[in-house]
Amino acid sequence: MLDTITARDNDTVHVFYVKSGQRLAQDILRNVGSQRGIQGQFLEFLHSLGWPVDVQKHAGWTGHISTSWKISQPEDIQENAPRVGTGGSIYDGQQQVLYWADVSSEVAFIVPSLDNFHRLQNDGGTPLY
Repeated sequence: MLDTITARDNDTVHVFYVKSGQRLAQDILRNVGSQRGIQGQFLEFLHSLGWPVDVQKHAGWTGHISTSWKISQPEDIQENAPRVGTGGSIYDGQQQVLYWADVSSEVAFIVPSLDNFHRLQNDGGTPLY
């Protein structure tokens, strides 16, 4: 049993960009859909948190138990066209997360997106972040 326990703490941090007066989840999640919805400093802040990793190729913590600690074979990896011009929604846990680690901790930074919200509503399942 002890052999299956990771030596590092694994944490997930959700990062939201909330404009003054916003109250609805859909409005808040829509902010990161494009660069027009955010201030440039927000992207700089995100990139200071960690480095981008591809969820399908990363063998460490990805923010969700279902996608973490897997070593994928090249034929199992689905190549999705990279999303460009986003306001951070690229790091919503579907394709990429921002990752930081040291000897005792792994942290996945997730920027929830409107796509996650719609998928959760349609599927009735748990979010992939």
